[in-house]
Order: sequence, then C-alpha cells, then structure tokens
Amino acid sequence: NYNSTYDLSVWHQGYHNECNWVGVKCGEIETELYQKVISLDFSQSNFHGTLPPELGILSNSLSTLILSKNNLSGFIPTELAYLTCLEYLDLAENHFIGNVPIRDGMQGNVERLMYLNLSFNQFNSTIPAGIGSLSLLRSLYLRSNDL
Repeated sequence: NYNSTYDLSVWHQGYHNECNWVGVKCGEIETELYQKVISLDFSQSNFHGTLPPELGILSNSLSTLILSKNNLSGFIPTELAYLTCLEYLDLAENHFIGNVPIRDGMQGNVERLMYLNLSFNQFNSTIPAGIGSLSLLRSLYLRSNDL
C-alpha cells in the first residue's frame, strides 16, 4: 500500500516502461522475448469509476489482479474472462454490481484461478455453478453481497 497520489504521478512524467511503475510487476513469459505485465496491485489507491474492459489485453500474461479497497463501481466487464493466466483476483471492498463474473462455460477461460475475493460489493445474483468447476480454486470469498 502506498501514497497513490505521489507514486502514480510518475506515470505522467515520461516513464515509458510500465514495468517500472508502482503497482506493476513484470516477468518473462516462456514464449516471449520480452517482459510482460504479470501483476497489477492497486489496492487502496482511491481509484474511482468502472473497471476498464481493456484489462483483457493482458490475456496471455496477467496472473494477479488486486484492486481491493477502492471506489470502483459498475459491472465486471466480460473481458476479464480473457485473462487465461489469472490465478489471483481480489476486487473486494468496492461497489461492483450485477452478477458474480464467473458464468457457466467461462470457467475454462479462467481455469488457473486459485484465489477469488469479491467480498463487500453489491453483487445481487446467485452463486454461479461454474465456480464449482474451477478445480484449482482454493480460496473463495463472497461475504457481504446480496447473493
């Protein structure tokens, strides 16, 4: 956790290599010749707005996405299903609404998911059956939603 106002200011100061940005971790992917973003940790960053569907662009590399304790709202974009390397997803303590973003037929896309924390949001559906098909899932937190 960090002072996001100060640390994120480097994003606008000509730091063109995102691997040097605070909250971003890069690593080498076996099939690639260069580093790719493998982790985004922006917990407690005072982010507002909706989750950008452009996160799906990181489909072949992102394994960790932590956006807990922000002021994010709206629906979880379906593009999160493209994150086939995702192992750790923490979106707790925001203001997300709608359905839990694991649907029947989608579990094959996020089959590496081991940790899922969607607690303290405003999801208002049933717990999807597809969660039961995530064979690597070890931690599931859905507390304080309308499920």
